[in-house]
Amino acid sequence: MPDPVLKNRAEVFRYIVLPMVLLLLALATLIGATVFLTPRGLSGLANAFLTCLCLLPLTLCLFPVYLGMVSIVYGMSRVNGTVFKQLDRGRLLTENLAAKTDEVAQQVSRQSVEFGVKAAQLDAIFDIFDRYREGQKGGTSDETNRTGNDS
Repeated sequence: MPDPVLKNRAEVFRYIVLPMVLLLLALATLIGATVFLTPRGLSGLANAFLTCLCLLPLTLCLFPVYLGMVSIVYGMSRVNGTVFKQLDRGRLLTENLAAKTDEVAQQVSRQSVEFGVKAAQLDAIFDIFDRYREGQKGGTSDETNRTGNDS
């Protein structure tokens, strides 16, 4: 049975120390290569660093944001279609109600005009009562009170 302390030291070396040493070795190699490279080679190295250290992490971090935006746009288009159908139904109902209201208003207006025409024949009878009232009150009638003339 292996010793637990030795097993722990081997795991620490394998999982912590060895990756750090390899990373430092790769970094030292890249820095050493920059000293001996021409400006053209240095440009390629700079492009590689930019890609590996900036653009790839940025892409990985912004990918969930991109997916969220796409899903929001898709959801908004679905909601827009649903809302459009409901609003169109409401518009049609409103137009039908307005047409019916206009029709009823025209019928009521027509009937009131017809009633006014028929009641105009009764004005001669109603004038008798107005003359009778003028005689009782001493010359003041509702007509003079309505117009504001007190003469």
